[in-house]
Amino acid sequence: MKNKLVYRLLLPVGAAVAVMIGLFSYFFVDRYEKNILASSRYQLDASQHRVAEVIDVVDDLSRKRVGSAMRMLQTETARLGRPRPYGSVRVGSETVPNLAFGASPQANEFTVVDRVNAITGAAATVFVRRGNDFVRISTNVKKADGTRAVGTLLDPNGKAIAAVRQGSPFYGVVDILGKPYITGYEPVTADGAVVGILYVGYQLSELDMLRSSIEESRILTNGFSSLLDKKGTVLFHSSNISADSVTMLASGAPDWEVSRHPIDRWGYTVIAGYPVGEVESMVNSVRFFALAGTVITILLLVGIIYAFFQRLIVLPVNAVVAKMQNADIQTLFADDRPDEIGHLQRAFDGFVGQIKETLQQVSEASAAVASASTQISSSTEELAAGAQEQSSQATEVAGAVEEMT
Repeated sequence: MKNKLVYRLLLPVGAAVAVMIGLFSYFFVDRYEKNILASSRYQLDASQHRVAEVIDVVDDLSRKRVGSAMRMLQTETARLGRPRPYGSVRVGSETVPNLAFGASPQANEFTVVDRVNAITGAAATVFVRRGNDFVRISTNVKKADGTRAVGTLLDPNGKAIAAVRQGSPFYGVVDILGKPYITGYEPVTADGAVVGILYVGYQLSELDMLRSSIEESRILTNGFSSLLDKKGTVLFHSSNISADSVTMLASGAPDWEVSRHPIDRWGYTVIAGYPVGEVESMVNSVRFFALAGTVITILLLVGIIYAFFQRLIVLPVNAVVAKMQNADIQTLFADDRPDEIGHLQRAFDGFVGQIKETLQQVSEASAAVASASTQISSSTEELAAGAQEQSSQATEVAGAVEEMT
């Protein structure tokens, strides 16, 4: 079988086709793998930047809301009168100076802060200064047990207190009783000295736009986005992963591609990642289909080439061979192929024609010889008859002579 012409032609052609398709498939898969890796990295970066952009929008909107709420709080306190110290008072477990606006002391009085909250939705607080500390004397901020956080101190190491001590306002994200708020702090002065603080803020967990944006984010299928505060606490995360898993992955995982993007204005960090195995699975899937497609394509092309060879070369050659084996000199090939096979068929037809002409000549010669043989046989018979007659006559003559003697 291996010596057949079709296989001797098909093997090198098939090998060349297989090599070309194999190289094409290899470069296709290699390009696809690079594109998948680049796309995964792009989605990772895009997810982080998208969260950062949402944070920028939220920050701008929240600052405007904080500014509006602060103006209302300042208006409400100014309507009561000028700020001034007003003796001492006990709030919560602390004894502090009282702070009054006009004739209205604010310690344990919540009308102003609750009015601001009812209209703007903001948390509001009035602080009084005690030495270097600032203590909440009126607030609608709640502690874990649900009671108002009066008698609690402003973080002595925070950015807000440092600015207010210098007589400057502070606007930004801070932790209040363990929860992140976007806030505004304005110093309250009396006789040129800072005697208290007006505060308004919105808890970040209540910012639905930021929450929904992060919860709906995905990288590939199983990747995630998340927002961590400066302490590393997970505030928001994609809904397909738990906060504990985010915390674990944030510290590093060999089978995950994890990236960190700092949010400088808040001091927070966007962490996003995707499982490396998902990318590998996608690449392996493409490799499998590329391999299967390559094999199928090679088989189809080889089959087409085989059928082509059979139709254009093998079958016509076999027809010539069959006519030779069967000594068929009667049927001629169609004289319509311009290629080498047609030339072979026409040459064979010419050869057959010569054979037929030779056979015709031989037949005619044989007929002539047969006719001559018949004539010779007839002449021989006539000669034999003449000889017999002469022999009879001689016998008669001899008998006559004998009688005469």
